[in-house]
Amino acid sequence: MIKKLIAWIQKLKKTNTPFSEMRLVFSTTELHLATLKKLHLEEEGIPVFIIDKRDSSYNAFGEIELYVHQNFILKAKYLISKENE
Repeated sequence: MIKKLIAWIQKLKKTNTPFSEMRLVFSTTELHLATLKKLHLEEEGIPVFIIDKRDSSYNAFGEIELYVHQNFILKAKYLISKENE
């Protein structure tokens, strides 16, 4: 019984979700800045996923995070750093 339980738990750990291949490339507290970065990356052909972790009551706490697929991480970070120069 224990062996079956351990095998079941290990099977659950190995499941990959589409988000497991996403990597954080940028975070900010400003919605307009996150939107501009997202649009710029999408213009370059990089799909972007945004997670808004700000408090829904005040929008003063937390950050907005931009994620890209791990295949695009180097290009995305390069484009974001190039914008800041």
